[in-house]
Amino acid sequence: MERPIHKRPAFSSPMTRSAILLLTNLVVITLGQNSNRPDNDLSYTRYPNYPPYCSQPEEMAKRAVPPLQSDDPDIKLIHVTSIIRHGARTPWSHQMMCWDGYWQDDETGVWNCDLTTMVSPPSAPFVEEVEDNPSLVDNEIDAELGSSSMFLFEKRYDALNHPPFLTNYLNGTCQEGQLILRGYEQELANGRHLRQGYVHDGLSINSSSLASMDERMRLFDLTTDDDDLGGRKPYEEPNLRYRADDGQRTLMSGQVLLRGMWGDIIARDSAITGENPVITVHTADYDIDVIAPRVGNCPRVADLWEEAIQSDSYQAFINSKEANTLKTIMVEELGNDFSNNVHDCLMTTMCTDRKLPEILDDYGRSNGGGKYGENIFQRFVDFGTYYY
Repeated sequence: MERPIHKRPAFSSPMTRSAILLLTNLVVITLGQNSNRPDNDLSYTRYPNYPPYCSQPEEMAKRAVPPLQSDDPDIKLIHVTSIIRHGARTPWSHQMMCWDGYWQDDETGVWNCDLTTMVSPPSAPFVEEVEDNPSLVDNEIDAELGSSSMFLFEKRYDALNHPPFLTNYLNGTCQEGQLILRGYEQELANGRHLRQGYVHDGLSINSSSLASMDERMRLFDLTTDDDDLGGRKPYEEPNLRYRADDGQRTLMSGQVLLRGMWGDIIARDSAITGENPVITVHTADYDIDVIAPRVGNCPRVADLWEEAIQSDSYQAFINSKEANTLKTIMVEELGNDFSNNVHDCLMTTMCTDRKLPEILDDYGRSNGGGKYGENIFQRFVDFGTYYY
């Protein structure tokens, strides 16, 4: 879920170096909100085994930027595009159908979040500058982008926190599909992976990192005066471009990842200059953005989807004995046919250490066989992912 997917860059002699971060969500953590399953409880203790998808700390520690596959000493990394999956989140919708009783159970149906978003107005000097010269609004190099803002706003979704009469969609203080603290930790780890893979900083703590061990991997070398950065910081454009859709979980995931990658450098620069560095995020209206396939942007998408649904392979799968067995379990044992939400129902529950129905609680261990056989959880996951 949170593994960075690296598009192998072209290699040539050294030239302008850059990194592009593409996501297909200034963060603050506040503690003390009431919840039967508090967001600040990051433990993974309920189950003896967890799927790799859950990306618990032990799983994240196994991941890293892969080394170059060539031994050619003349190869030099000059550009990287990283496509990052958002971190762990809440259910995508309050209308999502899962097993019977899912939304009525306080453990699975109430979501309180300790992870909130900070927003800042642009600084008065920047507003005045743009008013005098509107062309500066698209020029982040020459214009002051809020670096001297006077204060921040913290967004808290607690204005309707009076159940059962006034509640948010998820019956607590979380937004639908928002990033949670587990996802925060995952994206911090991803940022550190990118730091170790592509940045040589000369720090002893990173002396065994890939970029420290292999000079060819050094997209950024912080130990030298690197003219390739064009006098800009490594986290500033054009050395870094950050693109995301306008979803909370993806915007914040990118922010946290960049904190994991550049946090100490940004803090150092801020202490020196007395200003808060600003990283531009490029986004668009969510419903018409091109990052995800949308029929409104490309009508052909609907035709391709229908072709896939009607294909012989999909029809064989959806009408197979296994598919019918799993649908029977859903209806007869779990009270609802939630075929369209299998993956979301299972993973948002198990990966946050909430309680699964007993019949699904067999990941990585034997359930003794029985009426429906072994490995029911994994079979449901396979069923839910095949659709996509």
